[in-house]
Amino acid sequence: MPEPKMLSIEEFAERMQISRQTVFEWMDKNVLVQGRHYLKQGRITRFPWSGELVSRMLEDCLQSQAQEESQPKPAKPVSPREKEKPRKQVKGSQINWDYK
Repeated sequence: MPEPKMLSIEEFAERMQISRQTVFEWMDKNVLVQGRHYLKQGRITRFPWSGELVSRMLEDCLQSQAQEESQPKPAKPVSPREKEKPRKQVKGSQINWDYK
C-alpha cells in the first residue's frame, strides 16, 4: 500500500474544493476528527490524503445523517406571550371590512 501524501490545511481545502475557513469550522464542529481525519503536532496540522481518508469522511457523513434522521425533532418552544394571545381564525380573505 502506498504511503499517503500529507497535506497542509490549504492543500486539503483545495483538494476538497472548500475554503480554508470551512476546514477550521469542520474541525471545530467535529466533522473532521483529530486522529481519524487529520494529525496535529503542536501548531502543525496534516491530512493523510488517500482513498482511505475520503472513504472514512464519507462513512462518517452518512452515519451522522442517519443519526439526525432517526432522532425526533424537538418541539418548537412557545413563549409565554404566545400562550396568552388568543388565536385568530382565518377564514376567507384577510380584508378588515370593519375598518372606518
